[in-house]
Amino acid sequence: MHESLGGTEVHDLWSNTVGDTFRIFIGTCGPDPEAVLLLTDANGLFGLTVDTVRLMQLPALAPSLLVVGIGYPGATALIDTVDVRSRDLTPTPVDRFAGSGHADEFITFIRTELQPWLSDQYPLAAHNLTYFGHSLGGLFGAYALVANTAPFARYILSSPSLWWDSEAIFDLERASRDTELSS
Repeated sequence: MHESLGGTEVHDLWSNTVGDTFRIFIGTCGPDPEAVLLLTDANGLFGLTVDTVRLMQLPALAPSLLVVGIGYPGATALIDTVDVRSRDLTPTPVDRFAGSGHADEFITFIRTELQPWLSDQYPLAAHNLTYFGHSLGGLFGAYALVANTAPFARYILSSPSLWWDSEAIFDLERASRDTELSS
């Protein structure tokens, strides 16, 4: 069987924390990667991200990276993930999005299940994580930054859905800042 995108792998990883299986896409971009670019919405963004990183490496604008995408089994396109991504990528529940508001569990999955799994597979790269998220993935990144519990060293947030739950991310940031100031 031929790979549609060279230098890539796909693994399914069960999460005890979330109680679901995630599809983990891995793309090696350059020799001996020592860092990870982790992205959500991999069912729609993984190929584009791998190709972009590889194009940026031609003029030496990006280092050797492991691109790791978190997606969902059975989804062939981003549209197939609308319901489940609101579960994982949003910090607060909203009634019209059933099951939303479980970003804390998703952060725990990344920190306690995915990152150790990556460490076993790619020990040089797994402890140097940059997060990339778009739309709800950008909201998740903003929340991870505010919550300060995620293992990311750097963040790339593209068009984050800061409108979620009447812009609740700003209230969460204020509460986080007030907690830090009172400590």
